[in-house]
This record gives sequence, structure tokens and C-alpha cells, in this order.
Amino acid sequence: MKNIVLKNAIIIDPSQKINGKGSLIIKDKIISDLINISINQTLSRTVLTSFTTLLALFSLYIFGGQVIKGFTLAMIIGVFIGTYSSTFIASQLLHILGVKRDWSKNNDK
Repeated sequence: MKNIVLKNAIIIDPSQKINGKGSLIIKDKIISDLINISINQTLSRTVLTSFTTLLALFSLYIFGGQVIKGFTLAMIIGVFIGTYSSTFIASQLLHILGVKRDWSKNNDK
């Protein structure tokens, strides 16, 4: 469960850093647009990663023994919560906390 959350956060955060230092078109955008672009770029990868993980977990839940069903169910719930939180909650938290591109400059962008 921690791996999925950490993996998605690692994928999205560098994408935001690359977009912030990237081309001139993206450099002039405000932080909310930058976060939106970064999520759009990584969303398909995140969904596919979660989907393949869920395929393995559902097969373990269906074909696994009684001992492993509880653990597998917890992992399935964790993948759903981790994918949702790392994609949608983490980006909103950045926006709510007022994270700027460069803390040394006093700008509203």
C-alpha cells in the first residue's frame, strides 16, 4: 500500500518540477495550471499501474486461500485510496498551502 502511494507521488512530483523548469510556454503558467498539466501527463500511467496491481490482487482474492483474503482485501482498498490521494488530494494540498515556484521571489504567480 505504501509502495503505490509513494510510487505515484514520485511520478507526479518530478513531472511538476520538470514542467516548472521546462519550456517557455509552461514556465509562464501559474502553479495551479502547472499542477493540472503534470497530473494530465501522469494520469494514464498512474491508472495503468493501479489497474495492473489490482488485477493481481483480485486474482489473489478470488483464487487465494482463506488466510490471504483479508490481507488482499486490505491491499485492494489501499490501492484505491493511495491512487486517489496521490493524484487528487496531494495536488490540492499544494494549492491550499500556497506553494510557490520560488520562495525567494515575492510574486503571485
